[in-house]
Amino acid sequence: MDSKAKLTEKTGEYKTQKMKKEQLFGEIQQLKIYLASLVKKGIDLNATIESQKTELSEREATIRDKDSRIFDLKKKTQELEKFKFVLDYKIKELKRDICPREEEIKDLLQLTNTMQQEVQHFTKVN
Repeated sequence: MDSKAKLTEKTGEYKTQKMKKEQLFGEIQQLKIYLASLVKKGIDLNATIESQKTELSEREATIRDKDSRIFDLKKKTQELEKFKFVLDYKIKELKRDICPREEEIKDLLQLTNTMQQEVQHFTKVN
């Protein structure tokens, strides 16, 4: 009877241990599935990171190109402003030269008119 009680007790312990083992095995399977999903997600995230790194490097290259273009255009603008200054100065000089010549032309026109009047007068007199 004592042996039968021990056997029943051991059988019960065996069944509980077997159930625990199966339960733990099920948890292990669930954890494996979860781990696989995490690994897949990690791979996807790494791929996303790599694609974003390449996109970032491309954008940085574009920004560098545009910055260099801006720098070149600023240099051109400065050079053109120098030319503009020189041309403006030259235009002012030429305008100053035009005024006296216009007066000289007016004087010469008046002189020509008076001379023509004299010529007409002399032709009448003759």
